[in-house]
Amino acid sequence: MVFLVALPLCLKIALASGAPLYSGVISGVGGLLVALLSGSTVSVSGPAAGLAVIVATAILVAWDSAWVKKRKGLAMIPGALIVVVVGIGMNELFRVLLDGFYLRAEDGHLVSLPPGGPRDFLAQITQPDWSRLTDTRIYGIALTIAIVGSIESLLTLEASDKIDPQRRISDPTRELLAQGVGSIAAGWLGGLPVTAVIVRSSANVSASAQSCWSSFIHGALLLGCVLLIPLALNRIPLASLAAVLLVIGFRLTTPALYRETWRAGMDQFLPFNSHGARDHIRGLADGRAHWVGVWCHFRDPSKSSHSIHAGTPR
Repeated sequence: MVFLVALPLCLKIALASGAPLYSGVISGVGGLLVALLSGSTVSVSGPAAGLAVIVATAILVAWDSAWVKKRKGLAMIPGALIVVVVGIGMNELFRVLLDGFYLRAEDGHLVSLPPGGPRDFLAQITQPDWSRLTDTRIYGIALTIAIVGSIESLLTLEASDKIDPQRRISDPTRELLAQGVGSIAAGWLGGLPVTAVIVRSSANVSASAQSCWSSFIHGALLLGCVLLIPLALNRIPLASLAAVLLVIGFRLTTPALYRETWRAGMDQFLPFNSHGARDHIRGLADGRAHWVGVWCHFRDPSKSSHSIHAGTPR
């Protein structure tokens, strides 16, 4: 189930970052290493969303209704998968019935992955340009990505442990080590940096994950799809992926959540909104808004939205 959620997110995040779509998939596959090295049993890592959009959004909203949740057979199918399948079906139907009124790959409206299977995919892999090591700007950017990625991974780890029904506690030091190895491997192959991702982790918990193998298998399935069925993936409308990110983003920041953090006090409200402002206004490359949260923590740690633990890992 996590794989079905992760595939659209990998493709859309790469697109939003201005990177080749295969870079997002490589980062998702980097979850293979992170799953084996991380001590977390439920957190999942990856690259950190027209008419088709309207239909896709309507499907996702309907799939979250009580009527669907009461039917176990339907509830087991991720809404993102339904959106992708319907998007492909609609576009193919329009292509057959309404000549000229459908989404084309040449116009940039469809997923574009190497279509030739393993050989073409391997040809897309690029090695690091070692000559750039003399560019001092790289080190500042790398440090920023490392800080932001570390904070995001730790927050996701803490949230994942809290929603884990078995209340298992993960080692944050081991998690950061695993994320570092995964990011190095992904970057070496031309992928994006990886972090623990709350959307996939929550999907993992919802699917009743019992061990880290669910995260490992999700990465293996991503790799298998890109290598074995690239032509099918290249029929996915980007509008469907946009709708998936739109609805997931709304679920993560509902109005009720803002009201709840406001009632909890400014020590909760400021860090929460500083993260949102950092993501939406400054972008992931600018982590300065996190210092608002750090200031709130040290001003009164007992009321902080995040916890810092010393000594034995939690």
